Amino acid sequence: MQNERIKNIIRENLLFKNFNHDEIDFLAKHSTINSFNQGEFIFSARLEAKNFYLLIDGTVSLQVFSHEHGIIELDNLQDGEFLGWSWLISPHNYHFDAVAFEKTNTICFDAKEIKKEMDNNHEFGYKMYKLFTPVIIERLQASRSNILDLYEKNFL
Repeated sequence: MQNERIKNIIRENLLFKNFNHDEIDFLAKHSTINSFNQGEFIFSARLEAKNFYLLIDGTVSLQVFSHEHGIIELDNLQDGEFLGWSWLISPHNYHFDAVAFEKTNTICFDAKEIKKEMDNNHEFGYKMYKLFTPVIIERLQASRSNILDLYEKNFL
């Protein structure tokens, strides 16, 4: 039942429009639906990136902690967006903290199994990299922008 729900969510998400039936089945097989309460950490910076997530509903805050400035919010993610790209790039550790801003439901993908399939099936791997490259760029640009805003506020 949960597997069918996951397949339907993936199929309906436009990000997966270029994935075939077998690829969607594979992704669903290696994922679960997870719920997080407001304020709950989904993952923490520097920990091994074992999973990535597709937000079904809710909002997630990407944050970093600075000894000088405390918690710095870098970005907020909403329904239909991916959370976590560090599983793709060595050393495979998360770069930010991800905290549920409100009750949040996700599809949690097993990154190790997905990565194995990407290595064995290059067409699938190419589709996954095409899927995540814009996510990586978007997150880095948002982080850069927010860090620059923080510095400008402190130096003006």
